[in-house]
Amino acid sequence: MFEKAVTPSDVGRLNRMVVPKLHAEKHFPRIEEAADAAPVLLAFEDVGVGGGTGKVWRFRYSYWSSSQSYVLTRGWSRFVREKGLAAGDTVAFSQAAITDDAETTTDVKRRRMFIECRKRKRKDDDGCSDGNDGDHCPDDGGERVVRLFGANIAAAAIGAS
Repeated sequence: MFEKAVTPSDVGRLNRMVVPKLHAEKHFPRIEEAADAAPVLLAFEDVGVGGGTGKVWRFRYSYWSSSQSYVLTRGWSRFVREKGLAAGDTVAFSQAAITDDAETTTDVKRRRMFIECRKRKRKDDDGCSDGNDGDHCPDDGGERVVRLFGANIAAAAIGAS
């Protein structure tokens, strides 16, 4: 369905993740945009590393009219804590349609939703990173290189150290 790089406020003390409006309206159940609209409980199966843990995560999904935002709230902070999420990590939401064979007269389709975390590579002990934040440490001695518009620029060439 979609991926979102979590922001500092998504993993901070606000205990909520803002779902981009485009994706909320396209992929999640429709909810009323009124202040008194009832929240919806969404369940996601954890894909996890190596094919899945099978754990089901439940989040309250609601619309906050004050900020005109779709949010995942209750259950989100536990997910963040147990997964060790930090700003810049990616959370991916996906789904699969399943057919209920018990119904013989009609084809009842339900959605099975999944959630997966991908950690942003953190800086290792010698200060190098994987390039996700725009920096790159070459193998030839550690000179700092900045990638700008698809070109590697040595820090010394731009007067930075």
